[in-house]
Amino acid sequence: MHLLKTLRRTCLLLALVATTLGPPALAQTGPLPPGIVVVGPVARGRTFPIGERGVAYPSVTNGIDANNYLGSLVTPTTLSFVNSASSGASAVMTTAPTQYIRFYAPGSSSQQGAFLVGSNQIRGMSAAQIRDFLALPFMPTMMTIVQLPAGTCLLVGTAGPIAGWGRGGAVQEYLIGKSTDGGCSSGVPAFTGTFINGQSIPSGALLYGPRAGGGNAASVAGALDRGPYPALYSGMDSLYNALDVVNYGDPSQLQFALRQLDGEVHVTTQSVLLGDSLYIREALLGRMRQASFTASSQSGGSALATGGPVLAYANAPDQGSATRRSDYGPGFDGKQDPALAETAPTPDIERRTTFWMQGVGAWGTNQGNSNVAGTYRSLGGFLAGVDRQITPNWFAGLAGGYTNSSVSVGDRLSASNIASAHVGGYTGASFGDLNVRAGLAASFNTVTSNRSIVFPGFADSLNAKYTSTTTQMFGEVGYGVAAGRIAAEPFAGLAFAHLDTAGFSESGTPGIAALTSSGNSVSVGFSTLGLRAATNFALTDSMTLSPRLSAAWQHAYGTVAPTATLSFAANGASFTTTALPMAQDSLLLQAGVSLLLNRQVALDVAYLGQLAYGIQDTWLTGRVSLRF
Repeated sequence: MHLLKTLRRTCLLLALVATTLGPPALAQTGPLPPGIVVVGPVARGRTFPIGERGVAYPSVTNGIDANNYLGSLVTPTTLSFVNSASSGASAVMTTAPTQYIRFYAPGSSSQQGAFLVGSNQIRGMSAAQIRDFLALPFMPTMMTIVQLPAGTCLLVGTAGPIAGWGRGGAVQEYLIGKSTDGGCSSGVPAFTGTFINGQSIPSGALLYGPRAGGGNAASVAGALDRGPYPALYSGMDSLYNALDVVNYGDPSQLQFALRQLDGEVHVTTQSVLLGDSLYIREALLGRMRQASFTASSQSGGSALATGGPVLAYANAPDQGSATRRSDYGPGFDGKQDPALAETAPTPDIERRTTFWMQGVGAWGTNQGNSNVAGTYRSLGGFLAGVDRQITPNWFAGLAGGYTNSSVSVGDRLSASNIASAHVGGYTGASFGDLNVRAGLAASFNTVTSNRSIVFPGFADSLNAKYTSTTTQMFGEVGYGVAAGRIAAEPFAGLAFAHLDTAGFSESGTPGIAALTSSGNSVSVGFSTLGLRAATNFALTDSMTLSPRLSAAWQHAYGTVAPTATLSFAANGASFTTTALPMAQDSLLLQAGVSLLLNRQVALDVAYLGQLAYGIQDTWLTGRVSLRF
């Protein structure tokens, strides 16, 4: 009976001690907890029998000392210990809180006990593997987290193999306790820590994946479970320790913590940049639509020209118009409509260069889903361009501008700011009532991000700065028609956008959960099918008001939910994070009004809305055009 009791105690020692047979052990080489190595006497605490309790051992500097310190708790002369003289041992008084795992089996040992091990040494192991690694004489069935305050005295050593029990090799701790005199050399140290989250040992101890759910949380959990595991007492080890505590009870606590680690703001920013390519595309297409109808003599088309000639003064058919004689109604004499004669000057082909500038403000929300948090984003800036009418039916131009936008992911305590410089070229041609428009654009983005991670037992603040480039090509075909005073154009368009994001490394305070990226590339295509209509009202001989409406269906192809591979800087564990998806199908609505002040100057304001399930974007623009 006495032997069985001794076996139980010794198995929990986890081979901390070295046998008294053989040469002395070397100094402790394993990782030590943050603290002060005790030089001199080390008191025995309340875990010892009454006769040894409070009696100090002269000094612990090696495995032999550790064995002698434990005294009657081990009997190396009667047990089959293998010589582990090369292992060292030390007594340490901690200067910061520490956390460990204790394994036990009801009936053989209890939840509260002195023999402990660091979590990342046994993470992912089965009960059988734990028994082998810790050289236990029985199969452990339970585990508990042990949290110790600063000022706790610990005996630290490396387990040696025990014949028939296991190979050993773990750096382990024996909990001496905390003495009332504030040291480790006198008094009777007592346990002051907490033993929490007692639970059965799963197939893989302390793994997060089984309780992480799905999506980004599961991706982060998989990376942490695979490792490599950080060194004991390192910053990354403290992150694992905090996750271990919330990996108990309601799994939503663990999932909440894992989602904060996923770096979602970086990938969602990429999704936003691809979606925002619409703003640049629409600005250039808007100018091309204006130029198409201003320069051409299409039926009623001037109503569609933002700042173009006054309503429906299209040239007569003998001047190259596609307008049918019947479009003008009874009494048409083959020249201009008499009702508009005073306010419809013939376009001056010599006035072939136009300078324009457009201010833009936009904001929108995406409600998110069960995997990715919702976002709020805003954008402001300007675009300017110049184009030239090369022939009566063909024009080309260049444009550039600057925008600044922000992305807020409130549920992840994350945000990014994007400063973008834009350049582009565009061209268009008219073939009778058929209009063809095309353009290229590039946006050079500088992204500044910040995010906070806060969950029980852990806090971090991180930031990064990096660049990305958005390139896109797009085209549109429209056909202008007229019905009375209404001009209309059914249209269809295609666009392709590509985003290259440079690599980056986060930094912060303390920066434990910082992420790195080697860069990312993602592409998406868009098709658009819609109808726009407009009319004109002559206010004076030289001033015309032109309201317009447009509705279109936009469909996105390819990667509507970008993904990126991110890695923890501390240990290199990598995972894939999925972004908030762009709208697969959306309704684009536009309403605007232009005011032609004279033949050279036009003003325009417009609203553009993008509506989709869970997504709402609003865009307001103001533009001035100077023609000379």
